[in-house]
This record gives sequence, C-alpha cells and structure tokens, in this order.
Amino acid sequence: MVKTAITLLGIALVAATWWYVFDSRAPREADDAIPLEALRTAIAADDARHLPREVELYRTGRGTAPMFAVEAGGGLGKFEMAYTAFGIRYRDSRVMIDAAADRETAMAIGDKAAARFDDAAYALLLDRIAQADQVILTHEHKDHVMAVVRHPAFGAFADRFRFPEAQRYGLLRHSGSQAIAEAIGSLAATPIDGATHIAPGIAAVPAPGHSPGSIIILVRLANGREYLFIGDIAWSFDDITKLRTRPRFLQWLMFDPKEERGQVLRQLRALHDLHLREPALVIVPSHDNRWFDRLIAERLMKSAKAETR
Repeated sequence: MVKTAITLLGIALVAATWWYVFDSRAPREADDAIPLEALRTAIAADDARHLPREVELYRTGRGTAPMFAVEAGGGLGKFEMAYTAFGIRYRDSRVMIDAAADRETAMAIGDKAAARFDDAAYALLLDRIAQADQVILTHEHKDHVMAVVRHPAFGAFADRFRFPEAQRYGLLRHSGSQAIAEAIGSLAATPIDGATHIAPGIAAVPAPGHSPGSIIILVRLANGREYLFIGDIAWSFDDITKLRTRPRFLQWLMFDPKEERGQVLRQLRALHDLHLREPALVIVPSHDNRWFDRLIAERLMKSAKAETR
C-alpha cells in the first residue's frame, strides 16, 4: 500500500512538473490568429511616397532572465532581455511604438545584479515621444508604457496618444501621477476592432492573449520591407522558430490579469508558420536583445541617436 502511494505520488509530481514547467504544445494550425492580409489591405492604398523610411530602436534598459522562464523547458541558460521602444521614421516625422521601461522598472525586473539602464536613451525616448505625430503601444504592461504614463510632459502629446479601450486599465494602473491618470481617464480610446489604419504604412489589429489590450502592428517602409511588431506574444525570436511559449507556472505567478495561454499558443503557431512562408517579413518581439543586435547588423533597424544640427 505504501509503495503504491509513493509510486502514485511520484507519477503525480512528474505529471505536474511536465504540465507547469515543460509543456508548450501549440495547435497544428492557427492561420487566422495573425490576420496579416487584413493588415496589408488596411495600408494597401497608401501612397508609397508617404511611407516611412526606417525603423529606429530605443533600448533603455537590459537584463537577464533564466531561459526556463522565457520558454517552457528552456533550461538554466540566460536570456538577454532588452526594454525597448521603436521609432517609425518618415521624412520629417515619427510614429512611436511602445514606451519601454523607466529606470525604476528596468532595475526591478529579473536578475537585479545584471540589470542595466541607459539614462541617455531614455531621455531621447521621452523627447521623441513628446514630438511624435502619434504614439501607440503594443500592450499595457509596465515595461512597455513608462515613457508615456510617467512622461514629465504628458499633456504635450496626449492628443496624439492612441490606445484601444482594453489598454486603459493598465495605463491607469501604472500612471506616475494623479494628473496623468485623470488625463488618461478622460482621453477617448482609438477603436481597433479589426485591421485598423493608423498612419501611412502602419496598421494595427487586436491580439488579446498576453494581455487584454495586446495589439499587433504592421509597418511597411517605402522600400517595401515589412515589419510585424508582436509585443510579448513571444519574448524571444527563438520561441517562434521552436514553437515554445512561457511555462504555466510563470503565467500564474507573473501576469495580472493572467495570460490566455491557449490564445498565445495559437498566435505563436501562426507566427511560426508565417515566418516559414515569408522569411523576409521582419517579426519583432519586444525583448530579444540578441535578435536586435542581428537586425542592426543586417541594417534592418538602426539604433536611435540624437540628431545633430
């Protein structure tokens, strides 16, 4: 009897470990989870002369996280994490995507001994957000919103800040002051109910799963190159190629509200298949520092720098 009980307990522990730590099964197909053609249709009529020229990367902070937290079964290695925002640069203007982490946030996430913050990059990001034609966020988690909700001059660009209603809760939750919270509470949300035109060459579509307010953003440059900004559907580009998402235990411990795991896995499957079909499409997860190094080396992005006069 005792041996049987011990055996059953061992089986239960193995099954629970597999379920909470290692399982990352994605569906066999989920093409409809990433409506790329609808996004392309939304910008199809845009005049090529008015499309953006380049994508700028703003890395305000860096750190590390254990691979087993980044992908189920990822082991004990280290993932190089970056906190980022992106500038979609036109001839004489920008649309900003995401607002990175501020110093307080970046230094509190992950391995604190490995955390680094770039004050100059963050100051430049604040300046670019204040001057942008539009500001839009992939989702409402704190490491994507701080240069907006804690901006020292929020009122200077509030009328150019676009967000779907589903992001408002997170924006209010992380606001740096009562005045900013009240301003965000009074702003009209931007309806993003399907593939929605945002600016020349830019369209967005709702993609709830990682968060209720997650969206996917397609950018087409004047040279025809396309970029798909996926927020945190995957933290690592390797997650897309390997079809591996975060382990269940992390989803329960870290996210509030909780991730919709089934939806994230459907989106991951769609991204995996999309990458195989269209390898020229630049898929941009928000935190993969090594992937950003590669994109910069291949001149698919450039590091944002202050402009000289």
